[in-house]
Amino acid sequence: KLKKLAVALIMGAMLLGIGMAIGYNSNDSYALLTEGQGTNPQIVVRIGEYGNEEEVKAGKRIYINNEIYKQVKSQIKVREDEKGMFISEFDINRKVGTRIAQELSKKGIKVDLQVSTSKSQDLNASGRWARKKNPDIYFSVHHNAFKENSSGYLFIVNNKDKVSEKVAQQLSNAIVDNPMSIPQMRNRYNENNYIGEMNEMAKIDSINILAELGFFSNPNELMNIISDEYANYVGEHMADEIQNVLNDYWK
Repeated sequence: KLKKLAVALIMGAMLLGIGMAIGYNSNDSYALLTEGQGTNPQIVVRIGEYGNEEEVKAGKRIYINNEIYKQVKSQIKVREDEKGMFISEFDINRKVGTRIAQELSKKGIKVDLQVSTSKSQDLNASGRWARKKNPDIYFSVHHNAFKENSSGYLFIVNNKDKVSEKVAQQLSNAIVDNPMSIPQMRNRYNENNYIGEMNEMAKIDSINILAELGFFSNPNELMNIISDEYANYVGEHMADEIQNVLNDYWK
């Protein structure tokens, strides 16, 4: 029992990553799902980016001031380094992706929740891992960063993958009435095969979709996408539509 406890504590520390966390007392229930359901899950939900903040690119985090910290500390993990307090895209992805996985599990759908802890588990490695699981659906959760006024969500699929393209539009339509009024953007292709995980998943016969569920570089949109309300809404509506897709394609 002591050995199992020690292993559990080490795994928990790895999943939390490096970087001091302040505020936000999460129970990290996502960790219960990382064990997966063995081979051939119905869906792999991939948490975009990785938890080791010392390896994260500057564009994958947003620094915040004390006023914003007071508003968000109960909603999302806030980390701190020598430059100040920041919110990581990984933690936003983890919050939303976890809710999707939890809602799918409630429906009895076999889910593997993929959480990367370091750069060694990058997009290519993630795709290779998921491909071996041979899921019916691969769904990768991300959030965007560009300009401060950029806004909207979209889904990305591989070129000439008409089935995934159709499903991506279904999923996009499922959250068009989101309570935060985050606008629906036109879905895109994996142009020039620049997304490693999607390239790996194209090697098997599965529905492969990467979701960009809002811009954390936009201060106003950031406040919306880190909220419990948005995570719950996206989790419930994505799970409902994914269940419909599974019923349509794998009856």
